[in-house]
Amino acid sequence: MKSAMAELEGQSVLRMPEQMGVRVRMILAAVVALLLFATTASAEVLKGPYLQNVTTESITVCVETDEPAMMTIAYGRDDISEQSVSFNAGAYAAQTTMRLPEPDDKSAAGFDPQETTRYIYKMRLENLKRGESYVYRVTSGEFESAEKSFVTAPHNLT
Repeated sequence: MKSAMAELEGQSVLRMPEQMGVRVRMILAAVVALLLFATTASAEVLKGPYLQNVTTESITVCVETDEPAMMTIAYGRDDISEQSVSFNAGAYAAQTTMRLPEPDDKSAAGFDPQETTRYIYKMRLENLKRGESYVYRVTSGEFESAEKSFVTAPHNLT
């Protein structure tokens, strides 16, 4: 088999050897992973976890943070380690800017979007059993919620 240099003899275009391309891709993947995890370290959970949209076979777990974050929900019927869902929630979160006034504040004076931006994550757990109790815990960086529980609907609520 000819070497890459012998193949290119007389040509003005150089090709990157296969092994070099693999190394570059690995380095890029490491940099992307590092950036993703670097953004999760500083995220503070402002609210949650809390639950929405319970059905016979699913439920939505919500968390609000001040920064994009990597989230993991561990859950199960008897033990939270039965199943888990992880994803970079920042990529899917709805960014909502809201004003959080003091109780006696009647005006918009002092509104600072930097201080009131929240990332709201809604993670849907599906394929659950009808009318069953589940336990779950949400983790993100150094945050770990208490073990919590929910019950799926016993029948369709529509």
